[in-house]
Amino acid sequence: MDSPSSLPSSIGGYRPCREIGRGAMGIVYEAEEPLTSRLIALKVLPGAFALDRRAIERFHREAQAVSRIEHPSIVPVYRIGCDHGIHFMAMRRIEAPSLRELLRSGIPLPVHDVVQAFAEVAEALGTAHAAGVVHRDVKPSNLLWSGKGTLWLGYFGVACLEGAASLTL
Repeated sequence: MDSPSSLPSSIGGYRPCREIGRGAMGIVYEAEEPLTSRLIALKVLPGAFALDRRAIERFHREAQAVSRIEHPSIVPVYRIGCDHGIHFMAMRRIEAPSLRELLRSGIPLPVHDVVQAFAEVAEALGTAHAAGVVHRDVKPSNLLWSGKGTLWLGYFGVACLEGAASLTL
């Protein structure tokens, strides 16, 4: 499952266009929602994990975690499902590099914007904690920098949910 051409032409009603990110537990594609022509981020569980019950549980847990939280600095999940045996999560498409990519590029960031952005992320984490969700993987590659003091927190794949059995140590 390395490119959109190896995927079905539609997953859950979304048309994958191009790969925009990849992590240990998922590949993220830019995808189009045909009825609205809206571009979204479509995260899919790679084929190697499609038969792993714990990987599927963790994938679904990520969507459950995000659905508990409403905050302007947290990437929202629109829908989760399984189509053609492919587990997917449709999310808001954030047109921004990860903080990791930005830091590696050497582009200087205005100090005021950085402080403002991290204050928003701290507030988002506080909102998550109040909703019973602990992120547990805050790092530059899970933060998207859209500039002017806006930092988006994504990937809740190893989040711990209050009242739920833990899938990770």
